[in-house]
Amino acid sequence: MRRDLADYNSTVHCAIIGNCLTVAEQRKILKKAKYAEKKLTDIDCHEILSAELSKNTPLKIRIEKFLSAKYKGELFFWDNLRDFEYKKELIKKTKEPNAGGHIYGLLKQPDIPKNELYQITGIIHVLTFNKVHEYETSCNNKKSSEIIESLSFQLKKQKERNNKLNLDIKKLKNNNLKQSKISKKLEVENEKLKSDFAAVEELKNEKVILKEKIARLFNKVSDLENEIERKKEKEKILEMEILNRNKIIKAQNNELDKLQPSYNFNEYNCENCINRELCGKRILLVGGLSKMTTFYRSAVEDLGGIFDYNDGYLKNGDSALKESIKKADFILCPVDVNSHNACLSVKIHSKKFNKPFYMLKNSGLSSISRKINEIANLTN
Repeated sequence: MRRDLADYNSTVHCAIIGNCLTVAEQRKILKKAKYAEKKLTDIDCHEILSAELSKNTPLKIRIEKFLSAKYKGELFFWDNLRDFEYKKELIKKTKEPNAGGHIYGLLKQPDIPKNELYQITGIIHVLTFNKVHEYETSCNNKKSSEIIESLSFQLKKQKERNNKLNLDIKKLKNNNLKQSKISKKLEVENEKLKSDFAAVEELKNEKVILKEKIARLFNKVSDLENEIERKKEKEKILEMEILNRNKIIKAQNNELDKLQPSYNFNEYNCENCINRELCGKRILLVGGLSKMTTFYRSAVEDLGGIFDYNDGYLKNGDSALKESIKKADFILCPVDVNSHNACLSVKIHSKKFNKPFYMLKNSGLSSISRKINEIANLTN
């Protein structure tokens, strides 16, 4: 079984691509592998193919397949050679035109002695260096030839331009006298045009200033119209809010009228009061609708209680809530408009201070009022 080229380092991979494949062959392989090889430089092609030899990719398989087909004879030669002849034969073969094929054939052998592998790769490295030097020399010679050819072409073109310029100079000399007369006439006309132009420019400046003033006035009018529209919209919104609030207040007043007890608190008949359990008791409400606080307060104070409120947000911890629970006689906690942490704190601190607490399903005024009445009638 032949050796995998991935067993060698990047220096050897570079030598394989450089010695075994021409630039045209490298581009051909990349094109078949769907690379945009026309956009790549020769060095780019070389680097891509060299890097692939250390991997196990479709492109690497394509490279190996191409090399095996190209150097079939060289592979056969090295397959049938004994290992101790490798180094000696390689030195001979590097002097032949197809040295790249023999490099590939030798490196594919599975049994290269380790003690000779370093020397063999050194020979290959030197061969690669010589090939690069030949390539650079060829490129320099080609560039020099191209430069000489380009300069010759440019010199020829310059001579043609010089001849044409000489003819043009003669024509210009003949026309100079005519142009001199025309020039004097044009100078007179030019002075007149300058005067006319100055007058026109002055009018243009005045026109620009007027346009700017008109534009500013239009902008002011537009801003005023927009401001009027905004105020009209605000007025409509405020009217709607007032209307809605009036409806809410009316509905809440109706609800309060239904819930209003038929008696009034009197400090002198406290023994006969049916709500004596609530008289002087502090009722703490945690959460609920903040806009309904006034109505919640009325529901408690109308029965002779003291109203306390905590919004349940716990922005700076629950220390304030804890103190309120400590002072309260009863705690109401609606769960629909409240935070989970507030509900949890109510349960924990109420149990800790042995305070009666009630978790309500909703924060409606009727629900709160019913519970307050229940508390007031606890001992009746």
